[in-house]
Amino acid sequence: MLKILFSISPAILILLFFYFKDKFREPPIHVFQAFFLGIMIVLPVVLVNEIFYYDFCWNKIQGSYFGKSVYNHLSRVAFQEELWKFLILFFFFSHLMEEPMDGIVYGVAVSLGFSAYENIDYVFRADKFNISWTYMSFVRILPTFMHFVTGAFMGLFIALNLLYYKNKNNYFYIFLLSVVFHASYNVFLDFFFYSTIFILFIAVTAMFYFYKLISKEQIKNLKELDKIPEEFKLNPERLFYPDPSKAKIKDIVFPITSVFILVHLIAAITLFISPNLTPEIYPILEK
Repeated sequence: MLKILFSISPAILILLFFYFKDKFREPPIHVFQAFFLGIMIVLPVVLVNEIFYYDFCWNKIQGSYFGKSVYNHLSRVAFQEELWKFLILFFFFSHLMEEPMDGIVYGVAVSLGFSAYENIDYVFRADKFNISWTYMSFVRILPTFMHFVTGAFMGLFIALNLLYYKNKNNYFYIFLLSVVFHASYNVFLDFFFYSTIFILFIAVTAMFYFYKLISKEQIKNLKELDKIPEEFKLNPERLFYPDPSKAKIKDIVFPITSVFILVHLIAAITLFISPNLTPEIYPILEK
């Protein structure tokens, strides 16, 4: 029980911070559902990887270690994990995004749900890395922040696109940004450890900067809301189901297909032109 508590506490604390800082809080049941669905991402990820990727990425392709690392983290890890996060947010929570902060909360919940399960898995397998489970739970804080960044930005940009920009082509950039950042974190961690820490720090700082801007806007809206008579305030009941008026399959088929082709093309090219770098492997900090 103690191992599980140590494993999930970073993810839970980050999620609780954004949930309670939200001036217009989302229903707890919806946030829990987002977290739970994030945990469930592990099922399709493991299934697809077992069938198509695990053996292929390292044993059946030719290239330098760097090339294989890029191919593995782009096609197997980042694309797989970010795809399911994106689909969950788009189909199950887009109709709940009434303001940008909603996108951040649901994005963080889905992403950290997956991260929490992943951390539990690593902590219970700490002996395979020849380290203690307490040390493992400590170092896994770093990938927890990586998942926080990808989930928060993905949720924020989906909400902004649904509420303001309303351009289905933007989903291509939202999904691609998440995949590239996730893969870059994993690859750079192998070869440029301290640079990766710096980049992650900048990304986390940027996310909190956007959060502060949105939070100020919420405070402004609260002041405006106080001026409205109580009988004119609306509090519609929101249900947990995909809303076809916002979540349309045709809007994301092209973006997802394009990112899939682009990611595998970049990964394949990297196999042929990549340098033969000496890795500084930190596998317990990846994913």
